[in-house]
Amino acid sequence: MKNQTILNAGRSMRLFAFLLLFVASAPVIYAVGAPASAQQQTKTVTGVIIDEYGDPLLGVNVSVKGQAIGTTTDMDGHFSLAVPSGNISLTISYIGFLTQHVSPAENMRIVLKEDTQNLDEIVVVGYGVQRKSDLTGSISKVDADDFKNTPVQGIESALQGRAAGVTVTSISGAPGSGTAVRVRGVGSVNDANDPLYVVDGIPVSDINYLNPSDISSIEILKDASATAIYGSRASNGVVLVTTLRGNSEGEAFRTMVKFDMYYGVQSAMNQPKMQDATGFATARRLAYINAGELEKLESEFQSSNFDNYLNNVVAKITGSTAGTNWWDESFQTGSIQNYNASVSGGNKKISYLTSASYFKNEGIIKFSNFDRLTLRSNVDFNITDRVKLSSNLSATHTTRHTVLENNLEDGVVFGAITYDPTAPVFRHGYVGLSGWEGALQGYDPNDPVSWFGNSEHSNKEQPYAVAYRQGKFRENTMLKVVGNFVLDVKIMPWLIFKSNLGLDNLNRIADEFYPSYYIAPEAKEDNNRVYKQHTQYLNWVWENTISGTKKFGNHSLSAVAGMTMESWDWTQFRGEKQGTPNNNADQWVLSAATFNPTAEGEQRHSAMMSYLGRVNYGFADRYLITASVRADGSSKFRKENRWATFPSASVGWRLSQEGFFQDWEQKVISNVKVRAGWGQIGNQMGLGNSDYMTTITGGDDKKYLFGSNKNQKTGYSPDRIGNPNIQWETSEQLNFGADLGFFDNHLTAGIDYFRKDTRDMLVQVPLPSYLGYQNDPWVNQGQVRNSGVEVQLDWQDKVRDITYGISGNLTTMKNEVISLGGGRPIPGGNERPGDVTLTKEGWAIGSFYGWQVDGVFQDQKQIDNSHMKNLNPRPGDFIFKDTDGNGKLDDDDRVNLGSPLPKVAYGLNLNAAYKGIDLTLFFQGQAGNKIFRMFKYYTHRKDGYFNTYSDLVEQSWRAPGTLGTNDPGVASNTEFAFNTSTALNMQISDYYVEDGSYLRLKNIQLGYTLPKKLLSPLNITNLRIYTSIQNLFTITKYKGLEPELGGNDNGNPTDFGIDRSTYPQARTVMFGLGLTL
Repeated sequence: MKNQTILNAGRSMRLFAFLLLFVASAPVIYAVGAPASAQQQTKTVTGVIIDEYGDPLLGVNVSVKGQAIGTTTDMDGHFSLAVPSGNISLTISYIGFLTQHVSPAENMRIVLKEDTQNLDEIVVVGYGVQRKSDLTGSISKVDADDFKNTPVQGIESALQGRAAGVTVTSISGAPGSGTAVRVRGVGSVNDANDPLYVVDGIPVSDINYLNPSDISSIEILKDASATAIYGSRASNGVVLVTTLRGNSEGEAFRTMVKFDMYYGVQSAMNQPKMQDATGFATARRLAYINAGELEKLESEFQSSNFDNYLNNVVAKITGSTAGTNWWDESFQTGSIQNYNASVSGGNKKISYLTSASYFKNEGIIKFSNFDRLTLRSNVDFNITDRVKLSSNLSATHTTRHTVLENNLEDGVVFGAITYDPTAPVFRHGYVGLSGWEGALQGYDPNDPVSWFGNSEHSNKEQPYAVAYRQGKFRENTMLKVVGNFVLDVKIMPWLIFKSNLGLDNLNRIADEFYPSYYIAPEAKEDNNRVYKQHTQYLNWVWENTISGTKKFGNHSLSAVAGMTMESWDWTQFRGEKQGTPNNNADQWVLSAATFNPTAEGEQRHSAMMSYLGRVNYGFADRYLITASVRADGSSKFRKENRWATFPSASVGWRLSQEGFFQDWEQKVISNVKVRAGWGQIGNQMGLGNSDYMTTITGGDDKKYLFGSNKNQKTGYSPDRIGNPNIQWETSEQLNFGADLGFFDNHLTAGIDYFRKDTRDMLVQVPLPSYLGYQNDPWVNQGQVRNSGVEVQLDWQDKVRDITYGISGNLTTMKNEVISLGGGRPIPGGNERPGDVTLTKEGWAIGSFYGWQVDGVFQDQKQIDNSHMKNLNPRPGDFIFKDTDGNGKLDDDDRVNLGSPLPKVAYGLNLNAAYKGIDLTLFFQGQAGNKIFRMFKYYTHRKDGYFNTYSDLVEQSWRAPGTLGTNDPGVASNTEFAFNTSTALNMQISDYYVEDGSYLRLKNIQLGYTLPKKLLSPLNITNLRIYTSIQNLFTITKYKGLEPELGGNDNGNPTDFGIDRSTYPQARTVMFGLGLTL
């Protein structure tokens, strides 16, 4: 039955795609078959439309008031329109300017004035739109112009630093990597902290599939009064994306063609300075000397003179006495490029837009890359004056090759910094080298996989080989199709019914081959193997709403009510087999392998039904009230707990519309509106589809022998204890805000205070391992609070021919665990030395937790009088604080070492334009957060196995005379001594914790728009060229590679801010152009 359901879903999806494609062809059908307009008695009016500075305006709408007759201005601001004879009025409208009504005449010259108030700007909200002046909730808007020429992989990255209350952190700098987006903090200890994304009315899993050039605007709904209408998926905020659409004005069918592109080169921003071969040998020898084990060291390192080894071995196998620079061998100059073309057009009857884009990024680490092809089309068709049909369809295909990162065992970045510089990239240099014949075991001159070198002094694999075997032999592809139909029926002039049927379908394929090779006992793969994985995600949603708007006297009333249905299906199949004849590419198929076949798969399903409603009331354009309610029913809960209701309410008062304010003789304050809102929203996204039930599992790992014949049978065992009492996690939010305007609204400000409490938090309770359950049960317990202040400022002005603007935003944030419901603190970030974070009452989620360094033992006498003497430290070891004063060092001395969550996040945008020249600078940063530099566990281990920073030997404690009678030693109180056994010093402590604050010039761009008089003879409407630099510089105290650090891509907030050698961000120098025909 389930299989039949899946087949039916597949057929429905194909039918759905066919219908979308059919509707997408409507512009062509209409353009070919549209009848000519009927003749009538007319006259022609002509004119030019300019701004206050005499510059012509392109695309101004000129229409006959009350009639469906209109046109738009050309690139020189000219228009010509045939209008009916008689007493009529022309309406002149243009975004960002005040609308005018004028009488028609010949050779008209119309000057439009900028709408500095900008209070009637339309803002997209849940299931509708509102004037900005009527908003009572907290909403931030990001226009496409803010980021369209910025080289970003996805829209999520483009939001970074653009909106108050929204923090965006790159999980990695790798091509095709994701981001962590948080709206007003982290509200849960599980991985359900992402906002809801809605694209043209369709809820989608993410927005990185979109082409930035297709975006019109992005609204971020932040408080409960704005988000509650989206119910349980909106507890972490809502990101509404509106894409570009075709022209829908006038009678004439007008077509526009656009093309834009950019190309850039990329490089690593920060290259660490590591030891060369001599430095590595010196550090390794020092570790053995301090341990009193010099006789155990390799003979070539026992003497302080390494020349013989460097000249006769290292130089021959690496090509230099300095050895291998693993950073240079692993990194490269990357490239980034994007090409986008679109065709749009239409009139008042039908409009369309079709676009295609191609994005490619060759990473700064060799063998890592990503490319994306996106096709998108939308159509708006006014069937009658009352009925409108719209469609949206996008298809995105990506291909990604990755390298192992964020890994402290064999990660490429890890190895590029820590790997032995005396080891070669390839083993070719060992050929003919006397005494090193054993290093050629497994070497095959015809098989590149066997060429790689290996260290004689480390058990890790070298980074170039790891990158090659991953980037060359493993590929991930994705096809994502998103589309919807929207039917609008105007029942009455003030009453509209809307039906929206949408689909989000994703297919992801992992195609992997693991070659066989032998380089060393610790670097080998005896059997090659083929691995295939196919994942399909299908989400459909059907929304039906009815909305109405009425004005009577000083009263205005609008309302929306509706119901939605959603379904999610996730299916995954995996297959693996070993033993292909060789490593050649034509053998990377399952049928070529010969033994150990395995196959397994999973499928999941969930569904939700909802009822929603919202009412907006306004009196005299001064007093505003909004109330909404949504009831959600989810299959993730037991029947008794399935439904929950989430209400919200907000009010606003436009003081500047009051008579006393308008009579106030002053020119400083132009606009004042105060707002307040409250609401509750549910959350269920962290749960699995059946966590309220106890489940059992079987498989190859549960086979047993049964009966007298000892036949092998598949067994089943409990997998998880279900909790039938789990219910919705609830986010209760409070917001107070003000919108202000100064100096005729040249300066605008938005200020908000928020408090967000997550109650009945869904958490997993750890069970003892001896019970045998693979997964822990879910319970509702605990409360987390996020509170803070958001400030958004914007100044726009013009001085003669120079226009300029300064805009910025700042958010303060405090995260606190109020209660864990009596449960134990939650550990996280597990690494070799132990758990790095602890979530407990009174602390922020995922706070770092460990000992505090209190200096370095200088002599044995100091040790004998220490609280640490029972741990047998040596001179040169760390002293850790006895924080509880009990006279010994134990786990009770571990304390809160700081939070990875920033206390302050900010962005600053500066722009100026003079005639055709424009300049933009965008700064972004954060402050108050800590980073746990887990990478130091190896770079600062000082046991001689890993390469170290070039200055670390001279910074570390060393007893006088260690390196000879003239050695004065180093009396360091911050860096412990080199030694072959440094485990005590490497315990979790504030030695790893550093300030993660930074300020980054995210983008600087200089552009030039060619004069229209040069373009007109070429029939070009607009041509702009530009050059820019992304990530030009970063100001930070953090000593690691990259202060912009998210976490693992599993979204776990208890694992945030831990530096495990993440793929670093790149500096990009690029040029581009934008062309409109």
